[in-house]
Amino acid sequence: MTSHRFILSMPIALSALFGLPAPAAMADDSPSVIVSFTPIHSLTASVMEGVGKPELLVPPSASPHDFALRPSQAGAMQDADLIIRIGPDLERFLDKPIASLGANAKVLELMEAEGVEHLPTRHAGLFDEEDDDDHGDHDKHAHDDHEKGHDHGEEHAHEEADHHDSTEETGHHDHHHGPEDPHVWLDPDNAKAMVNAIEQSLAEVDPDHAERYRENAEATLRSIDEMSERVDATLKPVKGKSFVAFHDALQYFEHAFELKSLGSLTMSPEIAPGARRLTELNEKMSAEGVSCILVEPQFSPKLSQTLANETGARIAELDPAGSNVEPGPGAYEAAMIANAEALAGCLSGDSSAEN
Repeated sequence: MTSHRFILSMPIALSALFGLPAPAAMADDSPSVIVSFTPIHSLTASVMEGVGKPELLVPPSASPHDFALRPSQAGAMQDADLIIRIGPDLERFLDKPIASLGANAKVLELMEAEGVEHLPTRHAGLFDEEDDDDHGDHDKHAHDDHEKGHDHGEEHAHEEADHHDSTEETGHHDHHHGPEDPHVWLDPDNAKAMVNAIEQSLAEVDPDHAERYRENAEATLRSIDEMSERVDATLKPVKGKSFVAFHDALQYFEHAFELKSLGSLTMSPEIAPGARRLTELNEKMSAEGVSCILVEPQFSPKLSQTLANETGARIAELDPAGSNVEPGPGAYEAAMIANAEALAGCLSGDSSAEN
């Protein structure tokens, strides 16, 4: 087989591997679809396979928390048939461009998709038992829980106060999540609900390819189920062990796979934790023998490394936003599997998981 024929055969082989329909030639009349960042771009690309390719706004090297939209990207949004994001609590940089669109613009907010479970935002520092109990009792789409929102407002105030204690500035604009944690894609069941919403929205803007979107969505749901089983098997030996995260981005991953997080250094990646929080985590980690700290590729590991040096813990890099995978239809599953392997390695003491 020549190298040219090998390249041409790759899409067919990958489709067979992930159970996707064989790729067809891209449609000339495919819709213009713009997606915020890699994991949900991947799910959208999977549903659009053989029809067209969605545009990715946030490159893998950047974070949706503090991304600055280029003028050309903002201009392209004016002509898009469909814009997809999680919601304003995550991709705040899209608020103004979306507000400037006409009344007929179609924007899919996946945080609001039917079937997507919401968990309350946790405060930084140590996660207490009350936080854990919220997981089982929190209803889907609990947007009217004013009391919970007030409590989290107080937690944000404490976070700000602790931030002023810090001697290290990050130089970024402060970004806070609302009362609900927006990292919903890290629960495979939520990802499946989002695939259904993406398929429905694509069929609305492009009814001529509705059947193809339906077939692709069904194949994507099967792929997510297979990935979830693999992740669960990878994590099963370490489910009783605790870890600490730099930024509390993994709550849905923990909830889906019954993992145990002791706490996080910061509520928001742009805010450096104060000395009080670092001391609190240090003491708790030492008392409970926690040996794993998780960092993210978009953010400096300096503070996590300081805590690791003080506690003797290992550091592993987890990638909630899919920064270390090639964007495309298989990126979501690839990122989830890589995260499971990195976490399992860190918690089990496998040195290959360390930075």
